[in-house]
Amino acid sequence: MISNVNDLKKEFDRLLQNVKGQPTAQFTKMAEMAFEAVICAKAINEYAKVYGQPLAVTPPVQFLNQKPGRFDPAKAFKVQFPTTTFYFATDVECYGLAAMGTKGPAGDIFEADVVVIEESHVSEILNQFGGLPAPQHLNAAYECKFGAYHKSQLRELLGFRRHLSYLNTPSGNNHPLGFPFGLAVNNADPSVQIILFRPTNLSFLTPQTADLYNLYQEVYP
Repeated sequence: MISNVNDLKKEFDRLLQNVKGQPTAQFTKMAEMAFEAVICAKAINEYAKVYGQPLAVTPPVQFLNQKPGRFDPAKAFKVQFPTTTFYFATDVECYGLAAMGTKGPAGDIFEADVVVIEESHVSEILNQFGGLPAPQHLNAAYECKFGAYHKSQLRELLGFRRHLSYLNTPSGNNHPLGFPFGLAVNNADPSVQIILFRPTNLSFLTPQTADLYNLYQEVYP
């Protein structure tokens, strides 16, 4: 199990202090990358609450993705749980609903900051979808926003969530073992969880608006 999330958080805080003198663009990019790594580690810990303590954790052979791109197992954490194995990766481009409907690579492409993919889907993603997962391949997706949050980003997040899961179906599918972080997308099929993470104690939505859009914001660290 990734037991050093607190150590990662301390390193993240230290990074913020040390790069304050850097140009704004460089500072923001470094902070975003560090924040995504922290959330990736936290997601592994949350999955352990659902699937049990990992039997093995294989760190990335190469650095995690540092810009949006294809899913690469060598750039992801591979975590073997007692009943299944997941890959935890950052900055992965994903297909939208069209790829789910055609069961092939097609349609809009979105970028996810952190994705969780079950090992059983990896071969199909790499060989039939060119390394870009479709909604049916994703177990969860996390949006990590560092700094100010704007209306355009909210629209982007809603569009991404819409493509990851149908929001108007009454089936209400649920994860067989529950959801990491204890959260689910209501009335979603497939029930792909997407959470917005921010590193500050700021809410970008009122509770009423959050309920309207079925959104959840996790403040971390």
